[in-house]
Amino acid sequence: MKKLRMNFISANDKKTTFTYTNCHQELSADQVQAAMDSISQLKLISANGVLQYETPESANYIETIVTDIL
Repeated sequence: MKKLRMNFISANDKKTTFTYTNCHQELSADQVQAAMDSISQLKLISANGVLQYETPESANYIETIVTDIL
């Protein structure tokens, strides 16, 4: 299963990520951009008074392959 990783710039110009593990696998760029815009506009998540998801930067799907050896 793929994870959706959305990359943002925080209010203090540091890179932050928001990873969604149970996402739809066929989201369009426009849908993801709209979601990222909504997240940044909510201004809900901060650490030590610094907004973490201030400016949307990029997004990608991450797929991890696990190979059992035992």
